[in-house]
Parts: sequence; structure tokens; C-alpha cells
Amino acid sequence: LGDNYPLRAIDQGFQDVVQLLYGYAPSCHCVVGMKVLESRETPGLGDKIESDKNFRSNFDALDVTLNEAGDAPANPIVLVKPRQKNNPWEIEAISGATISSRAVTNILHNSTAVAIPIIEKNLDIFKQGGS
Repeated sequence: LGDNYPLRAIDQGFQDVVQLLYGYAPSCHCVVGMKVLESRETPGLGDKIESDKNFRSNFDALDVTLNEAGDAPANPIVLVKPRQKNNPWEIEAISGATISSRAVTNILHNSTAVAIPIIEKNLDIFKQGGS
């Protein structure tokens, strides 16, 4: 993973819990990839959070830059309707799978709000541990 940090997050989806693994890259202050580890979302709809290429592209460089105080993301991760994404901290929903899309958004919103400030605050320590 190089200088990226893998993070695991879990929360309620539509059918059951959804468990994700995502990468955080301090170099761009962004999420750089997301993989669904566990999901029992509706086959053919909700399971598109795993397979839909357009949805997955939301996580190529999802902005989680911190505010000036460094204690929270400057812009919360939010879900927007298909073809309405205008900002790098927005996740474009999957048409017909809005609840599952919202679950992923909420999981990342909640996880990054806690984890990213801790990582950024302790980057020097983490880098020393990796040497």
C-alpha cells in the first residue's frame, strides 16, 4: 500500500451490515479505493455497491481534507443523485440502489470523521513505525 493506510469500517446496510475496507492517502487527503468485505444487500440492486464501475469510481480520489483545526473533514462525505456529482467529497448514488449507496456513504462519512484526524495527527509516528 505504500504510504496509504487501510481502514476497515462497518455499519448497517438495507438488509444487514455492510463491512468495507478503504484506503486513505495522506498525500492527497483522499480515500483511494474501497472494497466491500461483507454485504447481504439485495441481489441485482444493492449488491451493485460491489460491482458497479461508476459507483466504484467515486473512491478513486474521494476528498477527506481536514478543516483548519485538523479535527474533522472540511466537507462531509455526502450522497448525491446520479449525474449530480459536482464536488470531490460527493458520492454519486447508484440508480435503483439508493439505500445501499447511502449505507456506504454513511459508513465512510462516520469512519473518516474519526479515523482521518487521528491518522493526520500521528503521521510522523506512523512513518517512524514503518521505517
